[in-house]
Amino acid sequence: MGHYAYVNRNLIVENVIKCNIKSMIQIYGDSLNRIPGWFKTSYNTWNGIHWKPSGLDGTNYIGVEKSDTPEKSLRKNYAGVGYSYIPALDAFIPPKPYDSWIMNYETCSWQSPLRKNDFSDTPDVNPVEWDEDRKTWVSRYTNQIWNDSLEVWEDQ
Repeated sequence: MGHYAYVNRNLIVENVIKCNIKSMIQIYGDSLNRIPGWFKTSYNTWNGIHWKPSGLDGTNYIGVEKSDTPEKSLRKNYAGVGYSYIPALDAFIPPKPYDSWIMNYETCSWQSPLRKNDFSDTPDVNPVEWDEDRKTWVSRYTNQIWNDSLEVWEDQ
């Protein structure tokens, strides 16, 4: 089974379905990999990386890790309704979350305009949210804002 995204004339994903390739060819053969039409997408792909399940806890996978086969990174991101398809990049792009955010064309994902975009190394400030009015990160947990110039958290 595979996942397929329907891309309309405006290059927007309208639907995502799970179907085997044989049925896709029989039913939608003339509209595969065409605009408008259906494009294969992989739920194991996001931010330009193909991820594979890792570790078993009984019968359930307990995590993900980068795949050893980067060529499986299909169209940069798993398609979702409302995503855009960019033919020149052969990539699905999520909707822009904030007006100030910038596209990272390597990963085909949106990033804040600040240098620091990942706070997983500082669990004491999480959860971290973007404040579009101030164009900075805010820690709701510690009531601090990120100073990108000094690379420190400061009291609001």
